[in-house]
Parts: sequence; structure tokens; C-alpha cells
Amino acid sequence: GEGLEGDKQAGMKQLELIRWYIDEISQKTAMGSKELAEEYLLTQRIIQHLIKKEGTLIVISSPEEEEEDGGLASQSQERSLQLLDARILAVNPNFVSE
Repeated sequence: GEGLEGDKQAGMKQLELIRWYIDEISQKTAMGSKELAEEYLLTQRIIQHLIKKEGTLIVISSPEEEEEDGGLASQSQERSLQLLDARILAVNPNFVSE
């Protein structure tokens, strides 16, 4: 549907946003899996910047840590990336594009 009013205004999962972007650029540019992986990480960093520094994006909801048994250090980094990808983002309602 075309209507983005109502509940759809609530935001979008970060992972879906990144996938959409990667889809868009991979249609325009031939990229190997290594380049796509690098682009994915770069996109995560840009989103983080838009949230923390620019205030253009806001986090509407973020998944809570599930009952983990401490885990290994390498798992915790991967887990935190998964939690970032699962959070719901939206454009800051106070943001004015120029």
C-alpha cells in the first residue's frame, strides 16, 4: 500500500533500512560480497552518526537484552550488533530538511 500514515509512521527496523539501501546501491553498482559487507558496516556507522551526532534519526524502540548467560566477548560484540540492527528508527520529528 501507498499510505504511510498511521502506524507505518512508527519507524523502520535498522536492518530493513540497511537492506533497502544495500539493495538500491547493488542494483546501480556491481559489488562483490566483500564490498557489500564493507558497505553494510559503513552504513551502520552512518546511521549511528545520524542518531548520536546529527540528531536526524531517533531510536523509537530498542530490544532489551534477553536472558544471556554472560557469553564470550566475541559473542557480546556480535550480539550488540544484532541488537542495533533490531532497533526501530525514525526521522526526528524536529528535523527540517533544507
